[in-house]
Amino acid sequence: MYFAQRKRIEGVAEVEEKSVLWRSPFLHVVTSWIQFNLLWPAVFALASAAEWIAAVKIATGAKSDYEVAVKPSNKRAVEHVVDTRLPGSGRSTPVLRPWG
Repeated sequence: MYFAQRKRIEGVAEVEEKSVLWRSPFLHVVTSWIQFNLLWPAVFALASAAEWIAAVKIATGAKSDYEVAVKPSNKRAVEHVVDTRLPGSGRSTPVLRPWG
């Protein structure tokens, strides 16, 4: 795709002069393959470590502190709930919710 659209890309002449990888599709594929094979073990190891660290923290009962919004000052608030479970019952129904 690059070779089909390179005439429309700004600054492509400077890039192609600097790097032989953009002039040769074969060299580009080979170097990409080499880079992938050199880097994937590290990426896999770090991703695995992150998963295992999270699993150990959850298994050992680590607690997180969450900050929540202040509750409203009124004791009861009216919330409109739309029941969409039944066909044709898309009406808004007021439901009293105690907030205190």
